Amino acid sequence: LRLLLLRASEGPVQAASACIAAVVTRASAFGAQVIVDGRLRSVAPEPGAGVHGEGVVDTAAERWHGVDASTREAIGHASAAGCDYVIAGPVLPEPAPQSLAAAIGWHGLAQLTRAVPLPLFAAGGLARSDLARAQQAGAHGIVLPLTDFV
Repeated sequence: LRLLLLRASEGPVQAASACIAAVVTRASAFGAQVIVDGRLRSVAPEPGAGVHGEGVVDTAAERWHGVDASTREAIGHASAAGCDYVIAGPVLPEPAPQSLAAAIGWHGLAQLTRAVPLPLFAAGGLARSDLARAQQAGAHGIVLPLTDFV
């Protein structure tokens, strides 16, 4: 594990500052980088390795910038905007209310990874045991909820 993305769930983000600082410190001790969700950026005690979310890509200020994009068109827009990676999904069905989007499946994931010029990370309905299958489909990695690690 060398790259972590801290995403904001619904609700206020002000209390997240101490959590972000702790995660960045702990990740740094293991040589991992932390990307902060755009909603958390304003309360992050340090900039981290980049930012995830919609908006203008500031290549001078950010080392990494990525967005959620699950269609070829959206991925094309992300590439044109200068994004470094995309997160696509949900790959597998998720219980509501986590996702209202239809699952793209392993075949859909493989089609996207062959068609995109950017590193793609698979998300949605996945477990650690799905990493090898996602990589076989062409994904660079998977996105898992923090609850899978605590």
